[in-house]
Amino acid sequence: MPDEITPTPFEPYALTVAERGTYTVLEPAESTAHRVQEPSGQVIAVPCEDSTQPLTTEALAEHLENPPAFAPVPGEVTQWQIRRAINAAGLRSAVEAAVAAADQTTKDGWEFAGSVRRDNEVLTNMAAALGLTAAQIDALFRTAAALK
Repeated sequence: MPDEITPTPFEPYALTVAERGTYTVLEPAESTAHRVQEPSGQVIAVPCEDSTQPLTTEALAEHLENPPAFAPVPGEVTQWQIRRAINAAGLRSAVEAAVAAADQTTKDGWEFAGSVRRDNEVLTNMAAALGLTAAQIDALFRTAAALK
């Protein structure tokens, strides 16, 4: 019987980038990104080759100086992709709670739809209830589309 692997707990840590302020590395988001809170409070994903390795100030500064070009916002992503993007953004619990409090149509859509459309009125209403801006939803869809 193989030994059980216990994940190592992640302790958030701060990185200070000259002339930009202090950023908090919250946790690895995916195997190739870290979740980082900006001084403004917004959470971003910073790509890396291996999220088991600490994010360095130099790598963060490079990302901030040369952010990835924005891809167009996809009109539709799969449920698998959007759930992974929501997980990476740290929104899963809030989304699940909002869905649980919603009407049956919303619950059915979240559970059974194969994909999520960006222009869906239910999505727009749920995002507003969660306090998410259109730009934040666009970013979630871009992230989701990049996840295969």
